Amino acid sequence: MPSWRIIKLEATLGAADLRLRVEAVRSVGGLPSQRSKVLHLVNDPEPRVRQALGIALRVLDDAPTRSALLALLGDRWTFVRISAIDSLAVASADPAVDQALLAALPSERVPAAQQRLVDAVAVRRLFAAGPTLAGLAMGERTLLDVRARATVALGRVCH
Repeated sequence: MPSWRIIKLEATLGAADLRLRVEAVRSVGGLPSQRSKVLHLVNDPEPRVRQALGIALRVLDDAPTRSALLALLGDRWTFVRISAIDSLAVASADPAVDQALLAALPSERVPAAQQRLVDAVAVRRLFAAGPTLAGLAMGERTLLDVRARATVALGRVCH
């Protein structure tokens, strides 16, 4: 991407218009040279900007990026949490990420986010998630989709 385009996109990161900020994050959020300019958007008041950040940061795998994604993991909006979960699932080995995913799994109440967390611990092969996954797989109050995914994930983490 030409540098003049990056400069113009950088200017829109602080725009009042939500759509401009979302598109700017999508465009430059994954560029290593722009990381320091987008990480502060983890506190943006608009959840769509935070969601775009969670998705864009997937390609950057370093400690500051993982820290921002961990902050998004606690967001009140489900779609923001899902963007963080999906990005953290493929992050490098990091005990802080593993612990955060393990802690979020039993407390998540939204089925779509639960499913993503189950998938994330399976991808990361977090053996410590075994008891929680077994509880989800056998839970009578757990939705069938979550139970099925937990059963598959249990097989992945135990082998």
